[in-house]
Parts: sequence; structure tokens; C-alpha cells
Amino acid sequence: MKTIQWFVLCVVALFVIPTVNAQEVVEESNDNLTTVIEEAQTHNAIYMSEDELFDIVKEYNKAEYIEINSFMMGMAKMMAPREERAFLNKIKTMRIIDLTPCSEADKARFAEFISTVELTSFDPGVDEFDDEDEDEDEKMRIYIKIKGETVTCMVVASWGEKDCTLIQLNGKMSISDLEAVANGAGSSVM
Repeated sequence: MKTIQWFVLCVVALFVIPTVNAQEVVEESNDNLTTVIEEAQTHNAIYMSEDELFDIVKEYNKAEYIEINSFMMGMAKMMAPREERAFLNKIKTMRIIDLTPCSEADKARFAEFISTVELTSFDPGVDEFDDEDEDEDEKMRIYIKIKGETVTCMVVASWGEKDCTLIQLNGKMSISDLEAVANGAGSSVM
């Protein structure tokens, strides 16, 4: 549950922190800053769809792939505690790839690979690192698809000493929904 709360906090931060349009910065800056921005935009990114990403990662040796369709989500919602059910009602489908049983070499390959992936039709990936616990080296990459004020899809890749997963949530989640999960408030905000 800690991982879910952490990525929800990261997504909320995406909406709270004001973003700067790189094009505006380039127009108003000197040549040195322009060069830095251009280099950042032209890093060796691999562009693909979320389906392509999941197809590649689920082929890792010992990776455990689970796809939860809308019928199975309905069953899970019926059995979930009331405070969790409110958020689960916002989710239509879910896909999970658990790489924890994979070899350390495959986990390292996943971490290197995911750091270069940009998903088409998603906002650019955001990297987050967990500095709360010095013993854990947990890292996370979050991709979101927004339509108006609603998050319609979220892909979260996390890796570290204890956890190595790729998760996709499809549904209609608002910022207040994500804040409620991050704060553990459950149905009080929803």
C-alpha cells in the first residue's frame, strides 16, 4: 500500500507544481539555456504505446502478469472495505506486471529500460525517488493521461530493493480522489 500512496502523491504533485512550457523558456533565454533544454528534449528516449511497453516487460523471465478486466474489478469492489471501495469505483481496468521474482539482472535491465521510455499520448514520465528510508532504494516513474480535469490512465513503474512492478490504472480519477488515497482519507474526500 505504501507504493500506491507514494505514486498517488507524485501524481498530485504534478498538478500542484506549476509547469513551465519549455518553448516559452527557449524564446526568452540566452543561448546556453537553449542548448540545455534542447539536449534534455533529445535524450535517447524510446517512444511507444502502453500496450507495447506491457508486451515487452511481460516477456521478462519469471515476470508475473495480471490483467483485471471490468468484470473482475466489479467483483473486487464488492469485496473491498468501504473506504477503499470509493476509490476502486473510479477504476475500470487494471494491469500489473510483478517483476519481483525476476533475477537481479532483469530488474536492472528493467530499471535502465524504463528510464528511457516515453509513452505516446501520455504526459512525459516523471521520476520520483523515495528518500524517507535510507535502507530502501525505491524509484518510481509515472506516466499520466489527462482529459480535462480527469486522469483517465496512469502507468506507474517502480523498482528498488523490495519492489519491482509495472501498473496501469484505467478509469476516471480526479485530483481529489488521488489526494484522498495519498492521505489515507478514503471516502471522506470522495
